[in-house]
Amino acid sequence: MPSGRGKYCMQEGKYKNLTYYLGEIVDKQILMEHFFRSFIGRPLNGKIHYAFTFPGEKRSAELLYTLRLVSSEIVSGEYIKMHGAFDGILSSRDIYDQDIICGSCNAVTEIEKNAAEFGGFSIVFHTHHIRLHYISYRGDKIMQNICCYTDAPASGALLQMIQALDIIIHDVECDRDAVCRPLLEAILHRLYRELQASAESVSDHTSKLARRIKYQLEYNFYRFINCSVICDELNINRSYASQIFHRNFGITMNDYLFDLRIAAAKKLLTSSDRLKIADIAELCGFQDSGYFSRAFRRKMKCTPLEYRKKFT
Repeated sequence: MPSGRGKYCMQEGKYKNLTYYLGEIVDKQILMEHFFRSFIGRPLNGKIHYAFTFPGEKRSAELLYTLRLVSSEIVSGEYIKMHGAFDGILSSRDIYDQDIICGSCNAVTEIEKNAAEFGGFSIVFHTHHIRLHYISYRGDKIMQNICCYTDAPASGALLQMIQALDIIIHDVECDRDAVCRPLLEAILHRLYRELQASAESVSDHTSKLARRIKYQLEYNFYRFINCSVICDELNINRSYASQIFHRNFGITMNDYLFDLRIAAAKKLLTSSDRLKIADIAELCGFQDSGYFSRAFRRKMKCTPLEYRKKFT
């Protein structure tokens, strides 16, 4: 990932509205219909808006190649006004039907909804999975908020393409549209074919609930949260959640959250950004760098600095 995008900062305390971002998990085919309508069944003629990285903020997920693509759907009204970090600068944009937003997950802060009816289909290439999400509004009211996930992240040629796209969208000096549009089409068509070929389906209620918890942990491991916060936000009894999570994945929620943080730390330790140990601890959800070093050594049998020297 391109470096030099500002100092590191994290949101302290309990993270609000986790369930809002997750949405209701539904069968993949429902989201595939939105995928086709938004990206595959029509030319990508809309304007591309490059939205990434608030000034002064960087998240571990961004350093680990999290990328989001959004196709706008304006049902009524001419456009909606969106406030966010477009090209890394806090500003406002008028978003029209079929416009595409391309960038990192935290790029948009607010939408002036007024009386417009609109929606958006998004694809998030996360470090642990690919997320398909559709949300629609009528004024301030959410009409539909649905999502599904793959069991594995992008890999092979698809991963190489999204990493290339991520680099290009941060290069404000080049003609990004001319380069991004054909690459974006190639990514979308390849992903669509891969998803169509897969046969994943989750019908059991407890399996769906366990996955819901798992996805929340994967999406929020870098924040200063614990498993109780996740369960509270999902309105799930902590003891019951622990039972079904362990039954489905063979690991406790706490251990899974810890492993996510250590895995992210290992990648950041060996990245070309050469981050400070304190920054890595913060980016991976450890509030104290001393505790992070002790925990890392307990898990990996070496200190973070020793790990960096060994693998770089």
